[in-house]
Amino acid sequence: MARAEAIGQGIHLNSAGPSVGIDSRPKLVAQVLQRGFTHKLFPDHQQLIPQMHELYEMELASAEAALMSDGELVRNAGYFARVGNERRA
Repeated sequence: MARAEAIGQGIHLNSAGPSVGIDSRPKLVAQVLQRGFTHKLFPDHQQLIPQMHELYEMELASAEAALMSDGELVRNAGYFARVGNERRA
């Protein structure tokens, strides 16, 4: 019943993963919200600046990452706080 309600509300439950007990759900929710979605857009070695919240900024950062090498990102990009082991000033 809960699954049907979630699907009706547009919430997609991961059926491939293990079943999550009610007691574990708050921890899972915290983990999912903490991870965010930028890891789906950018590799782990590219860290965005923390103040980025607008979609157009994400689109520009995505374009920078697609068009520039890591070295160019370190020198010229405006949306990354860190690329690899190098931090931007």
